[in-house]
Amino acid sequence: MMKALQAFKVKRGVYPENVIVYRDGVGDSQLETFVRREILEYNAAFSKLGISPKLTALVVQKRLLNRFFEECEVLAGRSDRCSNFQCRGNQKYHCPTAGSVVDTVVVSAKLFDFFIIPCEAPPGASSRPTRYIVVRDDMNWSSDDLQIISHQLCYMYPNWQGPIRVPSMVMYAHRMAYLFGKYVNGTPNAAICDKLHYL
Repeated sequence: MMKALQAFKVKRGVYPENVIVYRDGVGDSQLETFVRREILEYNAAFSKLGISPKLTALVVQKRLLNRFFEECEVLAGRSDRCSNFQCRGNQKYHCPTAGSVVDTVVVSAKLFDFFIIPCEAPPGASSRPTRYIVVRDDMNWSSDDLQIISHQLCYMYPNWQGPIRVPSMVMYAHRMAYLFGKYVNGTPNAAICDKLHYL
């Protein structure tokens, strides 16, 4: 965190006023550990630099068993035309469109969480949602704003022409960890630490 904040200051001349962290690889059993330990480490980094930015931290979970379906509006008799562009009018349920959000009924009663369907389902398959759990929100984002920015970040990965299942910075972290573990021996060259050309 300190290196990222210092790099931001070198590029922009000031430290950031707001920090958003998307954290992947945290299961439900590790949420409490993440909240206690890593948030304290972020705060320690802020204190060492003498700054106090507002922090928003979200846990991203993609290995889910949940699947969501929409009822066909035509077959349910609510409309003469279904809002889902993939609907042929012959199936009672179909996969939700990209960008669909589930933030009621099936979400946690204890946590501030929501599901996003980031991309269309392949033919003959069901859409796979991504779950976001907001563990800290100093900026007091509305749930709609957090959902919109999280979904929009899924479109910002340059190595794929459409949306991916997770925000782009989470995919960057995956790729870096994979490449470092597989190909790098020793410490990587400091000159490429802020470059994304190899991801």
